[in-house]
Amino acid sequence: MAYKSNLHELPDLARYLIEERRAAQVEIRYTYDVPFIDPAFREQEFLTQTDWDWLQANLPTLEPGQILLDRPPVPSGDEPSPAPVPAPTLETGFLPGRYLARLSWDGTLELRGISVASKGNTMIEVPILTKNVRDIGDPETFFNTLDRSEIPA
Repeated sequence: MAYKSNLHELPDLARYLIEERRAAQVEIRYTYDVPFIDPAFREQEFLTQTDWDWLQANLPTLEPGQILLDRPPVPSGDEPSPAPVPAPTLETGFLPGRYLARLSWDGTLELRGISVASKGNTMIEVPILTKNVRDIGDPETFFNTLDRSEIPA
C-alpha cells in the first residue's frame, strides 16, 4: 500500500524485492477510500495525484509486468462515484486481453485496462469505465451492449 509515510521508500523497495528477494511481481496499490477510514489518517497518509506521478516516474526500469502500480481513480467534482479516466496515450497502450473488473462495497463497478508505462515498463491499472450497479436497470443488457469502441483492444 502506498502512503505518504512510505512513498520515498517504494521505488527502492520494489527493486529490492525483485532483484534481491526474487519476487515475480510487486504490486503497489492505493487504499480504497471508504467511510470508516479516519479523516485524519486520510489527510495525513493518502497520496495526492502529484505524489502518484512522482512514484510512477521514480519506479525502477525492470522487465514488463514486474511492477504493477494501481493508482486511484481520479474524482471529478461532487460526483459520488469516480469519473472514468481517459484512455492512455499511444506511448502507454493496453496489453491485449488484460482487463480487471472491480465491484466495491458501495456498488461501484470499475472496468480497468492493464497498460505498460513507457518509462520503466511499470504495469498500471487504468480505469476505463466506472458505474454504480444500482444505476444499471438491466445488467445483462448493460454488459451485452457495452460499446466495444470505448474499450481499447
